[in-house]
Amino acid sequence: MRFLVFILLSLITSSLVAQLSLKGRVLDMKHKPVIGANVYLKGSYEGTTSDLEGYFELLINSKGIQELKISSIGFHVFSYSFHSDSIPDELKVHLKEKINELESVVITAGTFEAGDKKQSMVLSAFDVASTASAQGDIYGAFNSVPGTQKVGEEGRLFVRGGESYETKTFMDGLLIANPFYSQLANIPTRGRFSPLLFEGMLFSTGGYSAEYGQALSSIIALKTTGLQLEDKRSLSLMSVGAGFSEVKTWRRSSVSFTGDYINSAFHNKMFGSGLDWQSDPKLINSTLMFRHKVGESGLVKTFASFQLNQMDMRYHNFSEQVEQNLILDDRNVYANTSFTDMLNEKWMFQGGIAYAYNVDRLDLDEMAMRTTNNGQHLKFKATHLGNARFKWKAGVEWYAHHYNQSINLPSEQVILQYGNNQLGTFVEADWQISPKLALRFGGRSEYSSLIGQSQFSPRLSGAFKTGQNSQVSFAYGTFFQNPQEDYLKVNPNLQTERSSHYILNYQYKHENKLFRVEVYNKTYSQLLTFDTPFSMKPEAYHNNGYGSSQGLELFWRDGDTFKNTDYWISYSYNDSKRLYRDYPVETTPAYASAHNLSLVWKRFVPALSSFFCVTYAVASPRPYHDPNLSGYMQSRTNFYHDISLNATYLTHMLNTEAVIHLMVNNVTGRTNIYGYEFSSTQNKNGVYDRKAIVSPIRQQAVLVLMLMF
Repeated sequence: MRFLVFILLSLITSSLVAQLSLKGRVLDMKHKPVIGANVYLKGSYEGTTSDLEGYFELLINSKGIQELKISSIGFHVFSYSFHSDSIPDELKVHLKEKINELESVVITAGTFEAGDKKQSMVLSAFDVASTASAQGDIYGAFNSVPGTQKVGEEGRLFVRGGESYETKTFMDGLLIANPFYSQLANIPTRGRFSPLLFEGMLFSTGGYSAEYGQALSSIIALKTTGLQLEDKRSLSLMSVGAGFSEVKTWRRSSVSFTGDYINSAFHNKMFGSGLDWQSDPKLINSTLMFRHKVGESGLVKTFASFQLNQMDMRYHNFSEQVEQNLILDDRNVYANTSFTDMLNEKWMFQGGIAYAYNVDRLDLDEMAMRTTNNGQHLKFKATHLGNARFKWKAGVEWYAHHYNQSINLPSEQVILQYGNNQLGTFVEADWQISPKLALRFGGRSEYSSLIGQSQFSPRLSGAFKTGQNSQVSFAYGTFFQNPQEDYLKVNPNLQTERSSHYILNYQYKHENKLFRVEVYNKTYSQLLTFDTPFSMKPEAYHNNGYGSSQGLELFWRDGDTFKNTDYWISYSYNDSKRLYRDYPVETTPAYASAHNLSLVWKRFVPALSSFFCVTYAVASPRPYHDPNLSGYMQSRTNFYHDISLNATYLTHMLNTEAVIHLMVNNVTGRTNIYGYEFSSTQNKNGVYDRKAIVSPIRQQAVLVLMLMF
């Protein structure tokens, strides 16, 4: 699969021009691959990391005698000198471990280890871009791994029985305040950023590092790409729009730009839509990234993006049985700058600042609502590498958030606003007690100026190696999160919501085969409750809610058994109950399905220069409340089923490399029902009429032609 991943990444991102390169493989002294090893040339900006099989390819722009450095946590640094005129065909490197036994538990990117990565699924940009049903969406791709649930009317991530707002997203360690496009009721949204902007995407389903806060259930940590090594340009023509990207490089700097325009008019005419669009949805997306090498090891990254999302429709309010004009205008600006440097052999420093601005303009008949969010995030972290057995990190961060909402009605104007300054500190240590036992322990403290409350959250995790290719791990932690904006704007005196995670994990990994089983238990307290939805009375909101969630997850991935084929099987069982919001009793929430199964199959066919992927997803029925029956949440939907596929073909067109990519969702055209809306009043027979909540577009197909110059 190493060859497959390399070809497909090249296929969907850029063409490789003729250039010097050094290929090789990084192994330990037992000939096992070392994953995620840092491979770089001393005194230059050329660098890369080893893949899942230990392979790497380092592009070289420098001339003359070069010194190659290869390093990985737990191993001695490897050095190798060569001349650019006599680069070896392939270099095989064996790293020597800093401790005597070779079976030690080592924290390594791409595996499940003690701490946050132990409970994590790590997907590459290739995995996200090539997974059918995701349509290039980061969050859609993570819906094919354990711990997630199919909530098709939302498009967001619901993890281990938790609400979507319980998952937070970070870019280079800095918070993304609005990672999703704004949405209308029962119309699924998607993430704002392309997976091709990132070289690493870590999804932690629980028990994650004390470095991250304000998330009750899970976090996604995105790592943007580093310094680009070559100039390149691409043009994409899609059935739903067009895109352009360009990269310009210098010896110690690079700048890249991407721009996309999306319009669903043609797609809606071809496949129809269950919505009455007055103007077809439009989307403008642009990003700018600047990278600069500082000294021998320092790197400054700057990221900036702007998005505009517009919808105009005739909305059928089924509850009130009226037709309404509905317009949404969503504008978002996000920017961050981060800096990383090795001060010396023992100390690494990381810092950054992020700015987020989001404004939603929503017009509903004679009501005009404008919601503005401003946020700044400042963070500093220092890591002391110590020795092979012990290292620790500590950091401090500050987050300022201002919220303002104005509601203009024919007779009055209502303004709701608040401001909050959040100060957080964290410390965490990794201790390799023995070659087979590792611990991570630490804690996080936060103070909110709005809530006027300090919180402390302990975190503990560990791993014990049970065999050459297997280990058992555990994690425990408490987590807290401020209530959502829609409630704080009315009652700023609400308290934080809290959760506790208990996780036990077993995994077996041999070469490109991975088996993982995990059980967990989560308890919730101080969840938000209210008497009446959308109440403007502060006394209507309380922290009287509670809940629990427990489950079992299985994961199997195999990239070896079948030639040029990679597949994985993911199964999740979740039993969750809550008393929160306006629920009168503790019950399974409407978004939770007990069983979720995903099968992802990918195959590269060299003879056809093509890549194919098929995804099958099934989820058990979800509960919903039927006011025509006694009790609460007493009804169930049907099973959810989806078969999606994509195909990618590499060819030449207009004297340049070209890619043709086809994505088809819900191939069978099945109508999946996510729940029901009910009329607020009874009909003449004393029955509350209902309407099924389904995807507005039952079947989707997108064709992309990419030219790479």
